Amino acid sequence: MRSKFCKQILDWLARNTACTSCHDLHHTRKKREKKRKLEEISEEQNKENKQPCLNTEPVKDTEKNSTTVDQSEQDTVTCTSITLDEEDHDDMEKILNLVSKFDLPEEFVVLLKSQLQNCNKDLDIHQRRWDPKIISLCLTLYVRSPQAYEDLKKSNFLQLPSKRLLQYYKNSVRQIPGFNEANLTWMKKEMEKQNISEFGCHGGIVIDEMTIQDDLIITKSGDTWKLVGYVDMDTTNNNINIISNGQKKVHLATHALQFIFHGFTGFRWPVVYFGANPATAHQLYTTFWKCVEVLDDMNITVDYVMTDGASTNRSFATMLFPQNPRNSDWIFRDIYFREHVICFIQDVMHVLKKIRNNLESSKIQNKTSTGRYLVLNGKCITWDHWEACYRFNFQTGFSIHRKLTEEHINLTPATKMRNNLAIEVLNKDMLYLMRSYQATLKNPENLASSIEILEQTSELVDIFCCRNRPISSQEDKRFDILQKAPSYFSSWEDAVEKSVMLVPSKNLMTMETRTDLNSSLMGFISLCKNMLNGKNSINPGYLNSDIVENLFGQQRGVRNGLNNNPTLAQYGPSNTAIILGQCTVSNKSNSTNKASFFTATTPCPLNTTRNKSQRATRRGIRL
Repeated sequence: MRSKFCKQILDWLARNTACTSCHDLHHTRKKREKKRKLEEISEEQNKENKQPCLNTEPVKDTEKNSTTVDQSEQDTVTCTSITLDEEDHDDMEKILNLVSKFDLPEEFVVLLKSQLQNCNKDLDIHQRRWDPKIISLCLTLYVRSPQAYEDLKKSNFLQLPSKRLLQYYKNSVRQIPGFNEANLTWMKKEMEKQNISEFGCHGGIVIDEMTIQDDLIITKSGDTWKLVGYVDMDTTNNNINIISNGQKKVHLATHALQFIFHGFTGFRWPVVYFGANPATAHQLYTTFWKCVEVLDDMNITVDYVMTDGASTNRSFATMLFPQNPRNSDWIFRDIYFREHVICFIQDVMHVLKKIRNNLESSKIQNKTSTGRYLVLNGKCITWDHWEACYRFNFQTGFSIHRKLTEEHINLTPATKMRNNLAIEVLNKDMLYLMRSYQATLKNPENLASSIEILEQTSELVDIFCCRNRPISSQEDKRFDILQKAPSYFSSWEDAVEKSVMLVPSKNLMTMETRTDLNSSLMGFISLCKNMLNGKNSINPGYLNSDIVENLFGQQRGVRNGLNNNPTLAQYGPSNTAIILGQCTVSNKSNSTNKASFFTATTPCPLNTTRNKSQRATRRGIRL
């Protein structure tokens, strides 16, 4: 064929047999002939289907559509590319070769290839194929904000996978209370993908609880139904409850007990969670050792355990130590390997908050009442000194402590729970402010004890709140400060207990605060002695429960629509979204490596309930 308007003459060295316009016309004609043949075939099939048949029933269109959609969704797993015509292949290769000359990033080339393959109008929507990198990017956007992803998809600027396909990838790991083999496999694959070092496989378990709604929900998985929302603390604890009660009772879960592994190089992963009401000390004991055993089978070593200052956690600590924990420097033996030791560390942020609360409850007017009245070296430590410094801070118009506000001084039940408010009244800025205020007084000795306690707390705040200075050896000056701090608070405790005029329960911080302070300091010192060998380093600014608090914050405010108390059925799937949405290696270690979806590292069907291989074993459901 030759175009009527063609006036070009080909060069002797031309590779094509026709000019550009003729070539395009010939290509269009081939497409039209192919389309016409397909229409003729479909018309013949329709004529045959219109003939009456005996002993047959018509197939519903909904069933046909569902089977074709399911088959197409399953094909997305097994097939990663489509077959092109030779001419289309040559054209696309020229375009991609032209783009590659601009020295573009590899990810952009992958995005461009996927758009060129899937933007063709003649391509059926169920024949689109997606690169794993595109799926990973879309999953990250979808779990952050499903509505934002839907708006981007409807804008038609980009051709993106459907929400249903992303939900198949997201829900390929079913998060259930208790130890989940699929979740542990996913964790192991991510560690191999991130090339976690041998020292990075060492770390600790951070334990904490979150309040949830006590709601019982019926969930369906395939042909099985299950109740979610009752207390389930693993097989051992469930059997103990049956033996102790004499019968099997079902209690609704009011708390979610979360175990998170945090490695020394920053790798973090929510290992397991349980439905509790709330968890008791013996339940923490059995689940903790079960978690240690499971991680040890994956060549992950637990070197410390961290909790907050709840009374249940304090009872759990006494079960780990055969004697007084202070005498053993908060080190206990591993029951599976007696030569290995594990350190028990209380979260230092919660300890600093408790110190602030003890200072806030110590006031002058409480000297003759039942309140607390702290005394150090014969001088009182009262919250009135902090209130006077707050008023002095704004007298000249140039504040010494710029972050000090009324929220720091006039505490409410809500502000007492905020760690940053406690840190900012115990740091060096507060120490400088109180020293400046002391210089203006006629009797500066009245603030001597308050300044002395601030000198100790400001050093702790400077060490445990700085995230840019790891400790690499025991010769570090900060290590000497940490070793002197427990002896200082112990000497204060001994002086009050031996005094005839003072009462420890009134003139000292609470016994729980003193125990938690000793645990956080001596536990960290013992951990450094065990792990620092000249090559490794430990950052004290990372050893806190911020990781589990961050997970709880996302559970409440990001994943469940500003729901302060999600149900246990909502808690599990939200964990998967959190893993895919945040980086598996903590931002505190200056890394932003996100988790890849489970099917990218472990082959498995996307939709098992509609998999052809399981149709033979499928049975009917009667309700």
